[in-house]
Amino acid sequence: MQTLVNYIAKALRARIPRIKIDTVNNADTAHLTILNKHGGKPINILTGNHAGITVVYNKTPRIFTQDIKDVDKMVFDIGEYLNGRSVYLDLLRPDGSCEAKDCFANSIEVQAENFDALTNLITRKGLLTGAELAKALQAGEIVRVNYWDPRKNYGYKLDGDHLAKIAL
Repeated sequence: MQTLVNYIAKALRARIPRIKIDTVNNADTAHLTILNKHGGKPINILTGNHAGITVVYNKTPRIFTQDIKDVDKMVFDIGEYLNGRSVYLDLLRPDGSCEAKDCFANSIEVQAENFDALTNLITRKGLLTGAELAKALQAGEIVRVNYWDPRKNYGYKLDGDHLAKIAL
C-alpha cells in the first residue's frame, strides 16, 4: 500500500512541482488529499487493499485500477485538471444547490458557442440527456464550468432563447 501511495505522490509532484499533498495511512487504506491553494475544493484520492483507487474532484468518484498504466492515466488526468486543461461540469439550481453528479471535459471543449454545442458536450459526457438539459436550463439552472482555480469558473444559462455565458 505504502509503495503505491509513494508512487502516486512522486508522480504527481513530477507533473506539478509545488503541489501540496497530505497523506493519511493505516494498515489497509491510504487517503491522499491535494489541497487547493486557490481556495477551491481539494482532490481526494483513496486507495485500499481492494483493486481500485478512487479519485473525487467534486462529487462523482472516478475509479482507477492499481495497474501502473491506470495509475499513470490518473496522474495525467489530475495534472490536466490542476493545469487548467480540463474542468468538471455540473448544474447549479436557482436556489444555489447543486445536482448530485458532475462530469469532466477538456477546457477547450466547454467553449460552447450555442445551445446545440453545449447539449452535444453534456450528452456525450453523460451528465444529462438533451431533453434533461433543455428542461434544466428552462427551469433556470446553470451549467457550471469549474476549474481548479475557482476564480476562472463561469456558467451557461438561457437568456431568452439563446445561451449566455455568465461569470460566477
